[in-house]
Amino acid sequence: MNQLASLLKTNVINLLAKSGALVLAFLVPIHELLIAVGVFVACDLATGLYKAYKTKDPITSSRLRSTVSKLLAYQFAIILCYVLEKYMIPDVPATKIVATLISGTELVSINENLYAITGLDVFKAIMAKLELFKLGKGNE
Repeated sequence: MNQLASLLKTNVINLLAKSGALVLAFLVPIHELLIAVGVFVACDLATGLYKAYKTKDPITSSRLRSTVSKLLAYQFAIILCYVLEKYMIPDVPATKIVATLISGTELVSINENLYAITGLDVFKAIMAKLELFKLGKGNE
């Protein structure tokens, strides 16, 4: 009986390992997008924590938990779009579109955090520099 349990346990572990390897192999084409979105979320978390520190807002576990939930939802959305793109609508780059929208959302949040920390709207500063450059005054 003990041998049977040991054999069953070994088979289950092997099955899980092979299933995990298959899932990872399936996700290889989008791993850069998954990592990039993860980096944006991490930057948002870092700037949000620094903003909370600077403004003396309490850092609560529920707010940190929402970041984890957000990251998982974003990753799931990208994976779902990849499945749709691969098997249903191959002519629409849904994965890249969704990853771009998610990254844009995170950039706006990072900009809001930086504005709260420094008082500088990074987007407006970049646009002002681009406008000066367009007018030929960027070299001064």
